[in-house]
Amino acid sequence: MTELNQILNALPWPAFIVGPDLRVGKFNSAAQSMFGLIGSDVPLVNVIRHPSVLKAVETSITTQIDHQARYLRRQIEGETAFKVHIRPVHPATGVMVCFENVDAAELLEQQRRDFVANVSHELRSPLTAIMGLLETLRGPALSDPKAQEQFFGIMANEANRMNVLIRDLLALSQVEHVQRQRPTTKINIDTVIKQACASVDQAMQTRGAEFTYRLSDAMLPLQGDHTQLVQVFVNLLENAVAYGASTSGHSILLSADVLDYDPQFQCPALRVVVSDHGPGIPAHLVPRLTERFFRVDSHRARNSGGTGLGLAIVKHIVQRHRGRLDVCSVEGEGTSFSVVLPY
Repeated sequence: MTELNQILNALPWPAFIVGPDLRVGKFNSAAQSMFGLIGSDVPLVNVIRHPSVLKAVETSITTQIDHQARYLRRQIEGETAFKVHIRPVHPATGVMVCFENVDAAELLEQQRRDFVANVSHELRSPLTAIMGLLETLRGPALSDPKAQEQFFGIMANEANRMNVLIRDLLALSQVEHVQRQRPTTKINIDTVIKQACASVDQAMQTRGAEFTYRLSDAMLPLQGDHTQLVQVFVNLLENAVAYGASTSGHSILLSADVLDYDPQFQCPALRVVVSDHGPGIPAHLVPRLTERFFRVDSHRARNSGGTGLGLAIVKHIVQRHRGRLDVCSVEGEGTSFSVVLPY
């Protein structure tokens, strides 16, 4: 095997050599798999027909200068974006063409743009309301105590809404920062669950929720972060209270039991289930529940003080504990969130 063959096969990306005659010469196994190459000395136009790539290769051969191009590969399962790197090897040899898959990078950049847009939108609404009320207080309502009292109450609610959003954003950032670091402390899960239930007790009483919980006597100390797991179950219980209402009232159940063996984790596991008997969630929306800022009912969620970040925080905390979050929902019957954590 020549040195050039060794270099090509050492590359992590599909790559091949294009000679001065615009024919594909040597190639690595990744390029062979991607383009179905069988032998060398194939016209480049028969391998790839993307005009910008062909032009970049020709220009690089002529000028002996590095070039880049974008290549969109269309297949039945979808499109894949590649950044094409073209580097001259030698005037007599031609250029090396490498294909870097940038789908993940572009997806990350799109998620970043969406995140900034969502945060801006969520903050703009309360800020606009506050600014409008301030303008009214300075003008028409300047000498109207009754209107002032009403407007101050609205402004306080909008300011609290922004405060809750910022709190959840900080919580999400902190969870993501330590997501790869699995907790090492042993904690009592029954204490975690009881603390979470106590935290939402007042909200349940206010909404008239009927709440019961069942804890298995077999629960053992678990490797985890006490504060974060309390946050998980508080968020799930608050969701059940806020969105699990039905015409017959709230009925919420929290149960915790030990699985002797979980096939996915291949070890014993703890399963905690929070169930309600509310209207349920349409099946096509269930996979999106843990997306940031996603709400099944945006208007209702905002009115209840929801930020659309609660389940995203839950997902990241559960992942940090190497667990999983399962959701089962039937429209008209209710929803169950199951947190499964390996021992």
